[in-house]
Amino acid sequence: MQLYVDLIWLLNLLFDWMILLLVAWVTKSSFSHVRIFLGALFASLIIPLTLLFNWGVVDSPIFKLGYSVFIILIAFSYQHFKAFLTRFLSFYLINFSIGGAVFGLHYFITTNTDMVINNHAPFGDTISWVVVLIMFPIAVYFTKDQLQQLTMFKLRSQQQFPVTILHQNRHVALNSFLDTGNQLKHPLTQHPVILVDEPTFKTWIDEETVELLKRTEQMDFWGLDDELQFIPYQKAGGEQGLLPAFLAEEVKVDLGQQIISTKKVYIGVHYGHFSKQMDVQCLLNPLLLQSKRMRVKDVEGVS
Repeated sequence: MQLYVDLIWLLNLLFDWMILLLVAWVTKSSFSHVRIFLGALFASLIIPLTLLFNWGVVDSPIFKLGYSVFIILIAFSYQHFKAFLTRFLSFYLINFSIGGAVFGLHYFITTNTDMVINNHAPFGDTISWVVVLIMFPIAVYFTKDQLQQLTMFKLRSQQQFPVTILHQNRHVALNSFLDTGNQLKHPLTQHPVILVDEPTFKTWIDEETVELLKRTEQMDFWGLDDELQFIPYQKAGGEQGLLPAFLAEEVKVDLGQQIISTKKVYIGVHYGHFSKQMDVQCLLNPLLLQSKRMRVKDVEGVS
């Protein structure tokens, strides 16, 4: 029987590429799509090497561990050992988690007759193609959301971060506090909402409009700034309210070793100041640090 090694290799390449992307997302690593592809390409070469040359050493655990080290080094730039080890262990954890789920799904939907037929297929298992091309991306999408929840634990030990907000060609640098109780989102777009104090809000919205918003309980929307939107929220006592907010052009959060940025964040106003004890002008929303649209950039010289 003739084997189409190129098709089997392509199946493995797609799987490795999606695994490495998931590693980057989960570990909040900055990455290059070119390097991710090269890492997946190198990882997939083990298939033709095994089939064409029949090297026994390829099956040894030591060789596989060493091969995985080179996969991570190719896919991600080396910064320090801790970051490398996190990506390396995440690579295996995600491989076992997603691979096990895919194998279980494959076993669940495959009959004994299908297994006999597919074992003689020259281009690989048909169901494997269906799983990788359709079910695997869906599994990645939902797994990414769940695994990103774990990254919040390490951020809670350090809750103050420098923030830069860009809007109307004005960059404003602020000290922010990560408020894990702030789960406010725009009801239609589901984009997170962060709060800034009144003096900061007046950087973009004129003082007359802000004073009008403060005084008016039965709000008349006519004549107000067109870019303002009013997001419903619930106060501590259960009372309903409307929060004036606008969509920022970009928000950057400095996490120390990394800077994350996103363009899908609403800026709401908190009248007055947040605290007399802390120099804080902004309350961060934890959903901001879990956004799928978030971009990550490493800070040079930080280890």
